[in-house]
Amino acid sequence: MKVTYYYVRHGETLFNLLGRLQGQCDAPLTEKGIAQAENTASALRKVPFSAIYSSTSERAMNTAEIMAAPHHLEVNGLKQLKEFSFGRLDGGYYSDNRRELLAHNHTDDWHDVGGEDLNDFSKRLKEAFAIMNADARDGDTVLIVSHGAFFGHLVQVLFHDESYIARISEDRNAKLLAIGNCEIARFTFEDGVFKDFIRPCSADAFRKEHHKHVQFYYVRHGETIFNQQSICQGRCDSPLSERGIEQVKATAEALKDVPFTKAYSSTAERALDTSEIILQYHHLKARREKRLREVFFGTYDGIYFEPLHNVYDLIHKTEDWSPYGGESPDEISKRIHDVLRDIADEAEDGDVILLTAHALLYRCILRFFFREYGKTYHGPLTSHGQADAPNAGIFPFIYDDGTFSKQSYMIDSETFRKEYVK
Repeated sequence: MKVTYYYVRHGETLFNLLGRLQGQCDAPLTEKGIAQAENTASALRKVPFSAIYSSTSERAMNTAEIMAAPHHLEVNGLKQLKEFSFGRLDGGYYSDNRRELLAHNHTDDWHDVGGEDLNDFSKRLKEAFAIMNADARDGDTVLIVSHGAFFGHLVQVLFHDESYIARISEDRNAKLLAIGNCEIARFTFEDGVFKDFIRPCSADAFRKEHHKHVQFYYVRHGETIFNQQSICQGRCDSPLSERGIEQVKATAEALKDVPFTKAYSSTAERALDTSEIILQYHHLKARREKRLREVFFGTYDGIYFEPLHNVYDLIHKTEDWSPYGGESPDEISKRIHDVLRDIADEAEDGDVILLTAHALLYRCILRFFFREYGKTYHGPLTSHGQADAPNAGIFPFIYDDGTFSKQSYMIDSETFRKEYVK
């Protein structure tokens, strides 16, 4: 029988952040730790897990639940997967116990402080794998969510690397062998033998190992009634104008031979209507995605631009709408990174994806995702009589093995025909 195991350490916790030893005591995930778990969960969403097991410590269970969501699996808690026990030193600051910690790491015997030694650990580790292997079928892939020191001791026991913990503790270069928060390690169990150990890597490094090319076309919705009236249109909505419908029809014609395999749209009706017109040629329906909604302008949503120019120009330079009840730059950046990452991770190699969304969200993608700011493209485009985000405009970009690349700025359908349609 062969079982493939993936091992993920929990996300960053409060004690990790504070530099405190964290064995069988517990501390909550930080916001960064939750984001780390979400990132790794997305990177692993295509791995066909048959089961997910976790340490019963809350920091591991919470991480595992995030990992399980894309797979619609329940998390099986096993006490045998809890962190190595450091006895009375558990919860103490590393800085206060350096000498004592180094001595115990060297001997790997924590009995004198009420903790474990390698024999204690080995017994419960083998109990855990006896349970998991008994439940598995030949060819299964299983995810384990556990802890940092647990992983080091696992390597010592299963792969007979008796100096693993000591090397990590004593040699700075050997820290590459350790497992970071939400990093991924892999190994197999076949015919009673553990083998094929692959050392830990980050979610981004894991993505680069798996070839995937995805073509994206981001389309801004057509002109709306509020666009005509120069009204700030963020989360508020208005219907496509007659001109806007014609703009989208022209874009639909330009894109009709593009072999779209998936489509996602902002939940705003102006974007959904735009996607429906484009997709009439493709026998697809766009999936509604709230994270593609326009930037939220707070109390400035639905207000005429004209009396706001000075304030609007100031806000537009910082993309900070939070003083007015809207989104902050961090909030905008996070949802852009999260939604594009998740869509790319969900895609298959060779997919061609349509995104229908909004103008300021597009500019924020350039700013927060591709690190391109308005001054680098707004002037050159407007000097040639081109809008920087035309209604029904098309923004092509690609994803290759974990990396996104911009192919051009947003262009109108006529320019797209000239440059991209053969």
